[in-house]
Amino acid sequence: MDKIILHPFGELSVVKPNLAAALDIVATWGDNPSRAQIGRLCAAAMGICCPSVHLPGYSMIDCHPIAYGGRCLERLLNKGVAASDIYSFGAEIINFMAEQLPLEKEVQAAEDFTEGERVAV
Repeated sequence: MDKIILHPFGELSVVKPNLAAALDIVATWGDNPSRAQIGRLCAAAMGICCPSVHLPGYSMIDCHPIAYGGRCLERLLNKGVAASDIYSFGAEIINFMAEQLPLEKEVQAAEDFTEGERVAV
């Protein structure tokens, strides 16, 4: 996913997320969020991956994706973004975030590689 077209902004670049922030969003998505929380998570994903919209920054210290998404959702709605676009594009971006996270087999391969290095030293 490289770009989305979001009214009233036009074409926006979608950047790879910070992996810890992505995990926060994806893990919260997997906890059976309510419809209201889904909207907030979608807005949070847009805030993390669409920097040219100039939404608030995500706090890695606080780690509250729902609260962060609420701040992003308020800004997006005030800027004239349709709620349906927030849900639609946000869900696509959350899927993109999930794809960026390492898979178990990749983690195991990395562990095996570093274990081999430690033994050789």
